[in-house]
Amino acid sequence: MEDSFQLKILEEDKTVYSGKAKYLSAVTSSGSIGFEAMHEGFAGTLASGSILGFKTKDGESRELTVNWGVLLFHDNKCTVTFA
Repeated sequence: MEDSFQLKILEEDKTVYSGKAKYLSAVTSSGSIGFEAMHEGFAGTLASGSILGFKTKDGESRELTVNWGVLLFHDNKCTVTFA
């Protein structure tokens, strides 16, 4: 079973991260949510001033503060676009 998913994080017009991830946590307009490999499809807006956290396949943890954004998870691929 797949233990990671493809994650692409874009900040305005630059790529912040593109690679495999084991986990992603986000705060959306509906509340907190976490993603692991093979998560069901999801589309949502990120809450203003929230922290986006993720762990790479290599185990490195990272956090980013977002002012606004959109998160899409489908077919074991996640794209986050934020400012």
